[in-house]
Amino acid sequence: MNSMLDILFRNRKEAFKFFDRAFLFGSCLWSDTPNDIDILLVYESSDLMRVNLEAQKVAQLLSHQFPGHALDFTVVNVAELEQTRFLEKIPHKEIANW
Repeated sequence: MNSMLDILFRNRKEAFKFFDRAFLFGSCLWSDTPNDIDILLVYESSDLMRVNLEAQKVAQLLSHQFPGHALDFTVVNVAELEQTRFLEKIPHKEIANW
């Protein structure tokens, strides 16, 4: 898991530059052999086509960094994050905050 975090932190400026915040959660936080890599992407405001395009760019970049691992993205805006209180319900690790 530490090497996974190292890779994510090393590439975070390039990978997550569009998004305001990014978090890692799920089995990749406690397992060296996670089922998948769960990433929460948070954006302030933008049109959904742009958000989806930027999420696809993140997926492409990280798929090269983590071959053989399934990537699972949850994408929310800041208001949705606050309303759902998602981060209060799960263990997580922040990997980008601009």
